[in-house]
Amino acid sequence: MNRPDTIVRTTVPSPPKIPDGFVHLLSTSTIFAMDLIGKNLNMNGVDALWTYSDMIDAEHELSILFVKVEQQENALSILTSLDLLDFTIHHDK
Repeated sequence: MNRPDTIVRTTVPSPPKIPDGFVHLLSTSTIFAMDLIGKNLNMNGVDALWTYSDMIDAEHELSILFVKVEQQENALSILTSLDLLDFTIHHDK
């Protein structure tokens, strides 16, 4: 009896869907860093939305943060003043 070849399943992460009026500001490699950054931005009046990577299914995916387009500079200024940029992966355009 012949055994079928082993099927290797790979997933290619789809690009994040950017909400209307928002821009992809940065990513983090951990959900904990994203939680810290996102909550600090919200507490400082920045409209921020973020997604968490799936720790089980997508171990190497990044957590992604979106902010309103007009608040992008303010968000970066807040993160700089709080010294939270060490936790981030920037997506400069």
